[in-house]
Amino acid sequence: MVSELKGTNQSNKNRSLDLSALGDAAKQSISAGEKPILKEPVRGQIVNIDLQVQEVFRSNRDNPNQRFHPCLLKVKTKFVDPTTQEEVTSTDNYSGLRFYPRTDETGQLLLDANGDEVLDRFWSGDGSDFGKLLNSAQVFNEKIVTYNDFFQFLLSGPNCVIETQFRNNPQTNKQTHKEFISRFI
Repeated sequence: MVSELKGTNQSNKNRSLDLSALGDAAKQSISAGEKPILKEPVRGQIVNIDLQVQEVFRSNRDNPNQRFHPCLLKVKTKFVDPTTQEEVTSTDNYSGLRFYPRTDETGQLLLDANGDEVLDRFWSGDGSDFGKLLNSAQVFNEKIVTYNDFFQFLLSGPNCVIETQFRNNPQTNKQTHKEFISRFI
């Protein structure tokens, strides 16, 4: 089950890069490939999704003995940039989903035949980006009652309304932006 959800990101292991051997790739402009800033919401369509389960464990704030893996839903959309009239694709992250693995009565993780953790349950916060996207989908289609229903709905390539949202990054004190699906149509 976990391997199906991890998509292409099978591991969060890091490796070091030889900075002296990066060549021309390191000479590109830092702002290259910047996403457009949409002055008004635009119609778009979901092209693909990738649900990634991080390898790291975090503890539940309310119950420190309950551990979970944070998940990241990457949603790729396409839309026409009103400024250039060109079709643009945008991949944006929706965080706020938690993967709680199943454990036995001693707290030992249960693994499937492939050695992957077995999903006990998902949880998402209503105020998170993931929770807002899930809520928008449920408002659009009341038949979405399980996480599987939600993922299948997104994979069906629904039409949506996309707008630019600005965020302040407290670590860098810079404002960033992302294309956010505000509703489905």
